[in-house]
Amino acid sequence: MIILTILNKVTYSAPSKSGSKSGSKSGSKLDGDDPMMRFPEMRFIPVALSILVMLALFTAPVAFADHKHSTGGVAAGGASDYGFYARVMAASNTNEYAITNPTSSIQLDDEAGGYGFGFGYQFTTALKLEGFYADHGIAGIKGSSGQSYSYNNRSYSFTGAGSIDIESRSYGVASILHFPVGNGLGFFGKLGYHLWETEMKVQSLTGSANVSVDGSDMIWGLGADYAVAENLNIQLGYDTYTMDDDEIVSLYLGTELLFE
Repeated sequence: MIILTILNKVTYSAPSKSGSKSGSKSGSKLDGDDPMMRFPEMRFIPVALSILVMLALFTAPVAFADHKHSTGGVAAGGASDYGFYARVMAASNTNEYAITNPTSSIQLDDEAGGYGFGFGYQFTTALKLEGFYADHGIAGIKGSSGQSYSYNNRSYSFTGAGSIDIESRSYGVASILHFPVGNGLGFFGKLGYHLWETEMKVQSLTGSANVSVDGSDMIWGLGADYAVAENLNIQLGYDTYTMDDDEIVSLYLGTELLFE
């Protein structure tokens, strides 16, 4: 859907600088100013947040019981039993666009480096609730006049030599289920909801334009962690961010610090 929006809003016979501002506005205003009207799926955000909050409330008593009976404060597969924590990560991202049948001269750069951080609360050794931010880096497409490809079974062509730089970022909330296996090692699964924004810079021989689109979708992930100290974990994880018909797959290495 991201690429489709670009081609509907901006062509490679792009306007001069005076048209750049209008291109940016048209990309960010789709069906009015109300985000609930532009993105109906956002109606599910309060439901998702309510479910996560209820899970947290139901498991909080267990968290305090676990802490009361813990010995040494270190869980079997990670750091201390409960408390606030902060996390940072560096990622290698793959942008999986729904593009097929590109002509040989089209260059699709779908790999990008990224980073992110999160802040959350660990209720038990098994449950965390986290707010996060992720910068997915810059991907891009380059082509020349007459080159074409298909997107969602529809064909598109470059009307001149040009490029599209695509920069995406996300922020949201996720629940994390953790499964300790002993000796500081554990595995975890993640499910959440994120708001995303993608900025596209279109450049050609005749001009340039900026287009911005946004939305809200699901995120899920899997990973493993290891406790290198009482309150310090290292993580290796794999997250998938859905963005309309496209996906960003993120392989990351992170560090998590728990505050008691």
